[in-house]
Amino acid sequence: RNPKTTATTLYEELAQAQLLGKPPCSLSTVQRFVRHIEIPQPDQPERHRFAFAHANACWQSDVCVGPYLITPGGERKQKTLLLAILDDASRLCVHGYFYPEANNQAFEAVFKTAILKRGVPQRLYVDNGRIFHSTQLKLICAHLGITLCHSTPYQPQGRGKIERLFKTIRQQLFARLEPDDLVSMEALNQRFADYLEHTYHNRPHSSLGGQTPMQRFLADQELLRFVSRERVDRAFLHEEERR
Repeated sequence: RNPKTTATTLYEELAQAQLLGKPPCSLSTVQRFVRHIEIPQPDQPERHRFAFAHANACWQSDVCVGPYLITPGGERKQKTLLLAILDDASRLCVHGYFYPEANNQAFEAVFKTAILKRGVPQRLYVDNGRIFHSTQLKLICAHLGITLCHSTPYQPQGRGKIERLFKTIRQQLFARLEPDDLVSMEALNQRFADYLEHTYHNRPHSSLGGQTPMQRFLADQELLRFVSRERVDRAFLHEEERR
């Protein structure tokens, strides 16, 4: 009746009900029997590995918990959060920055810098966090012709590439940070920028056929769409109606 019941729990229930036979069967027998039972699984959507055809066709964004900053005296620690945006086709981190908190203003700053550096994406794919549901973000995307997409709640599989990026950053960067890298937010962000430009972007990626993220991104440079700085500034300008 309960597919999640373990073989050990089932064995104990059978023993209490005196249903193990004479002589009673062993726990290993019950475990072997359970392993061969085909338990019906709830319907799950079929998923396949997928990547967009060219750079800037889709950007993914999310938030990662970063390392704690430590003051020179060690009396106080400050948490950090990494807001990053990843290009789906090339795995290039178009921009990322550490902040003390993840709010609308922080994400808009990261998003604006990414557009100025790497061009305008066709889509922005994000989860259902509050910072990705602001009216201002919808207006920015509308001004620049970007389709804003939100993932299905409780189904993180579609954000696998950005999660893989965060795992790589934790393994390759966080584990190697020196005390001098953690004395301030500026020092941490400088160390992160150096890591992206000199390590991550120029290291062959297993899913890119031996290419580096930078090589794959630049292979589509003729397809990238850039707009003027004035238009970007206008799109990110906050507006309010007053009477």
